[in-house]
Amino acid sequence: MTWTVPARIETERLVLRRLGPEDVTAMHEAILENVGHLLPFIPWAPAEPQTREQREAKVAEMSAAFDAGEDFALGMFDRATGEYVGGTGLHTRVGPEALEIGYWIRADRQGEGLVSEAVLALTAVALMYSGAAHVELWCDPANVRSNAVAARCGFDHRGREDRGEEGFEVWVADLGTLSREPASTTRLPRLADEAGTTLPWPVWQVPARIETERLVIRRFRHEDAPEVSRVIAANRDHLVRHLSWARDEPRTPEARAEKIALNIVNHEAGVEFLMGMFDRTGAYIGSIGLHPLDDRPGLEIGYWIAEVHEGRGLVTEAVTALTQVGLAFAGAETVEIFHRPGNTRSGAVPRRLGFVDHGITRDTDDGEEAVRWVADASVLDHEPLASAPVPRLADEDGTEVPWPA
Repeated sequence: MTWTVPARIETERLVLRRLGPEDVTAMHEAILENVGHLLPFIPWAPAEPQTREQREAKVAEMSAAFDAGEDFALGMFDRATGEYVGGTGLHTRVGPEALEIGYWIRADRQGEGLVSEAVLALTAVALMYSGAAHVELWCDPANVRSNAVAARCGFDHRGREDRGEEGFEVWVADLGTLSREPASTTRLPRLADEAGTTLPWPVWQVPARIETERLVIRRFRHEDAPEVSRVIAANRDHLVRHLSWARDEPRTPEARAEKIALNIVNHEAGVEFLMGMFDRTGAYIGSIGLHPLDDRPGLEIGYWIAEVHEGRGLVTEAVTALTQVGLAFAGAETVEIFHRPGNTRSGAVPRRLGFVDHGITRDTDDGEEAVRWVADASVLDHEPLASAPVPRLADEDGTEVPWPA
């Protein structure tokens, strides 16, 4: 996986940014002043003191790795004064889907909560901007302060693990961590590129509940898991012809519960929106969702419905609603649909709604051939969407959510 991390991350009191030649002096002086402080716990500290020339070479190495997307060392600077107060970063040494946060702070700035502030910011960046599945902290067992940061920031303790000849306490965070305190009430940092231009967070706003004439499309709940498993199992042969994920069905109850929990967390975090499709009696009849596209500011609609409910126009009704939500509520530039070339039923839905056929491409999930259909905001001004009823939007507790003016 190729990682992307912003060159500049601004929190309430800190600027975390890519290091350059202009930072060598401040970094060099801070490390030399804190060698005794760092020696007990920081793996690279025994190599100190280094010369200024060695420091210049190290900063150049860090910068090159950052630009190559291989490793992301960051300086930690006091936002008010510009003082270099320590080092942090996101490191790629813990597997292809995870990032590790490392950090140190000068002795005279301990106890101010600055490291926790940096860790919360980097956790959000790693999970929501860079797309890591999880984030890890590896702390020396004797480093009480460092382990306290992990616990304070809501990381889960995975246990003690070895790295080389040394043992570490390993702490882990994922999107679920962001939905709990303290991350859930911590403001997202400002992100910027090297020139200082603000970078947008790749997060979306999609209501928890979308009501049409015959359907309720809503965020999953934990108690939905058994019924979701039952309906998918009953339709596996129907689904596996066109949907690659169906090959892994049926899931165990534990795996289904974990999947539902992840769906909920993803929705709350604003990064993925797989929802249940329920008829007005409350029966689960299929799934539909809005999924952010990797390389453009658009949303993909994916859907399936139980075989017994095909031919009633329910998928068209659901896709109409999600097209309206994606374009007019979430603000996507495009809404797109991908389906297997042989899935004529699925292809009839975007054709019926005025999507434009962009021909054969590769599916965004499994790389297999797929037909790509695209709609932008202009589709809302043409039939059939121009006269389609606007769905009612609501939050999780049913309180109505207004459409943008």
